[in-house]
Amino acid sequence: MAKERAFLNRNVGTKESPTWEKWFAITVADAVMMSDADGETKNIEQFVVEKFNAVVGGATTYTTLKQVETWINQHKTEYANVTTALDKKVDKEAGKGLSTNDFTNEDKANLQAAKNACTYTNSTPTIQAHGGVPVGQTFDEMPVNEVLDMILYPWIAPAVTCQVTVPSNGGNFEKGSTQKVTNIRVAVTKKSHNITKVEVFNGGTSLGSKTDGVSNGGSFDFAVSQDVKTNLNFTAKVTDASGKTTTANSGTFNFVYPFYWGAVAATGAIDETTVERLSKQITTKGNKTVQFTCANQRICFAYPKAYGDLRTIKDQNNFDVTGTFTKSVVSITGLDSTAQDYNVYVNSASTVTGFGMTFNF
Repeated sequence: MAKERAFLNRNVGTKESPTWEKWFAITVADAVMMSDADGETKNIEQFVVEKFNAVVGGATTYTTLKQVETWINQHKTEYANVTTALDKKVDKEAGKGLSTNDFTNEDKANLQAAKNACTYTNSTPTIQAHGGVPVGQTFDEMPVNEVLDMILYPWIAPAVTCQVTVPSNGGNFEKGSTQKVTNIRVAVTKKSHNITKVEVFNGGTSLGSKTDGVSNGGSFDFAVSQDVKTNLNFTAKVTDASGKTTTANSGTFNFVYPFYWGAVAATGAIDETTVERLSKQITTKGNKTVQFTCANQRICFAYPKAYGDLRTIKDQNNFDVTGTFTKSVVSITGLDSTAQDYNVYVNSASTVTGFGMTFNF
């Protein structure tokens, strides 16, 4: 037991006949020492104040229990808040971290069953197509809604056309000429997926793209500046929300050396000047049916030698008259300033009106 002192006493008599009186009262905290050990100097008040200072800390050092009491009264609200927070804390259990999920085996089984019900797995390749599911498709935990979308909503390519509106959508042009293309129109009809991008290309070079306002398709004009001098066409590429692309080509610009045909004088050599005075036709190799009007003149038909010899020449009555024509080769300077050899077929002079002849390659 700790020693307890309530008063200090003093002898106001003699040693032999002491007379004791209470000198002054002290508190229990002052009187009770912290242990029975002789030499103990720290009483309860000193001990409590010392520990309080160690907990509270700060710039102020408290020396009496009264000061401690005052501090506690001033901080009752903070104490109440801390107490409330502590009441809500979760006690740590041995062997578990704060992130431990206490799922039972039953909970885990139910969760797995829910997952299995929402996904589809089958490693056997499909043996025939079903909607958007191609032959050979397998499934590895694919969400069921995706499987249904594949079956019920297969991808269908949008309808796409590409057209040069200025100057024309391709055609045949004489070699050495230049076609100035300034506008290309792409028309898109949306099918299974929204459109995300519309582009036009000259070969591998992009001439422009559009992404705004294209989702539902429509007609889109691209202003360009392209000098076309060689055979080519322009390409439209349309991308939809599936990431797939659909392409379409414009009309083709074909550059060729021309054909010439018409009537020439009954006599005389056939040279470059004679041929160039005939009707010029910008057209590709192929059978030609032409009507001639001659007044004691010869029928003349000329084309690039590179196309080869004519197979037959037939009149409008379908008679083979190839043997009535003679062939010569004439050099003609093209619009591109190059010399081109031409096969020139000429028959004997005659007088006809609108007489049809077919030249077959």
